[in-house]
Amino acid sequence: MSQQDRTASPQNGTAHPIRRRIGLAALAILAVIGIGYVGYVNLWLPSRPLDVSHLRIDFTNAATTDATSGTTAGSPLTKARLNDGVSAIVNHYQDLHGCAIDRIAYDGRRSHAELQSEQRMAAKSPDSASTVASAISEYGIGHVADFQMDFTCHVPASGFGKGTTQGYNVWLAYAPTNPNADHGWVFIDSGY
Repeated sequence: MSQQDRTASPQNGTAHPIRRRIGLAALAILAVIGIGYVGYVNLWLPSRPLDVSHLRIDFTNAATTDATSGTTAGSPLTKARLNDGVSAIVNHYQDLHGCAIDRIAYDGRRSHAELQSEQRMAAKSPDSASTVASAISEYGIGHVADFQMDFTCHVPASGFGKGTTQGYNVWLAYAPTNPNADHGWVFIDSGY
């Protein structure tokens, strides 16, 4: 047996050159996977654009337009205008990088009850600085809407922590002649 054959034999504890190469290749592959994962988590997720690819839109108790007369029953907030409100919300939250808006909902009865509650609180405390009550005074209660938004952030973004947030309120006023309007809607406030 030659000297070279003895140094690569299993009896002296050294690995065969082919096994060593396979081991080094496996380590290199694991290193590439690790670097890719770190890059994905630290570079891609925080800078990923807002994802609305799975956005679900739910409207309940919304005003309907009479097909024959073209008039709106009860409120100027038709489903078409509410859809424009959803577009305005999505545009407003474009800086929510690394997040996905899962659902935007509008319940006409719930919204009206919340707005009436804001009016009552403002009447009891006239010095309070409620932006929603101010919007109701400026645009009228029938032109203000309280949408609810559910979203998931894969990294902390714009003051929101990592994870899912449900029932986040977004108040808009339908004011198509306002120069700040987006799709006919003006952003008023957001929060719980």
